[in-house]
Amino acid sequence: MRRFYYKPAHKLHNAWLAGVPFIGGRESAFVGDGHPGHDCLIAHSAEEVFLYLKRLKEDSVFRSKLVEYGSQSGVAFTREAVLQSWKRLVQETLPMRALKWHQSSDIKRTFLMILQRWSCEIQSFVYKYYKPKKYTFVVGKKPDLFAWASNANLL
Repeated sequence: MRRFYYKPAHKLHNAWLAGVPFIGGRESAFVGDGHPGHDCLIAHSAEEVFLYLKRLKEDSVFRSKLVEYGSQSGVAFTREAVLQSWKRLVQETLPMRALKWHQSSDIKRTFLMILQRWSCEIQSFVYKYYKPKKYTFVVGKKPDLFAWASNANLL
């Protein structure tokens, strides 16, 4: 599974809030927020996507359950829920942590600041040099991405 710690699952959340079934790739954000087979579908190949589409088209009970469970999961991502999370952060969490920080010793604060700086530098290094490249150029004939369309068995 590809891990995208910096990439939220907005596509999944938007599908839940729109009341539509979600089919996504095997990414950590989708698997982390969703419950595959319950409120979302995770496909490992193009063929699996088409099999899911066929099932959603033919099985209305499966489709409606997927949408229903997705709507329940989506409640945590409504505008009101996100607003309440921000309010809690700004009004409760941050003031409490600031007070705790202020009450800690100078040595502890210095140590934590150095630790945080090292952590940021390591993350920056890893992101810069070891992040997989998003685009690659292939020389030669490109594969036919729509070869599935000629196979009537899938749809």
